[in-house]
Amino acid sequence: MNTTRKANNAPENTTNVVNTKNKLSDLHDHLFEQLEWLGDRDLKGDELREEILRASAMCGVAEKIIANGNLLLSAHKARDNAFDKTNLPRMLMG
Repeated sequence: MNTTRKANNAPENTTNVVNTKNKLSDLHDHLFEQLEWLGDRDLKGDELREEILRASAMCGVAEKIIANGNLLLSAHKARDNAFDKTNLPRMLMG
């Protein structure tokens, strides 16, 4: 999904194209990229603190994404293992 939006620090008359990626493999890549940033020995002081806060925020969002994926997987397993598929909750009948 490509989304066009104005970046927070962009001049008023410009927009940036933001690639929104929605796959778990992209999450994996982002987390490892953040790990590389945290391992940068040149980061010090405020830059390091900012990167630590960013990493913490990313981890919080990642936990929610992973939990949602686990819920979806559990729902599929429950649906596939149900004897009477007509009595499943509506959420699982998608």
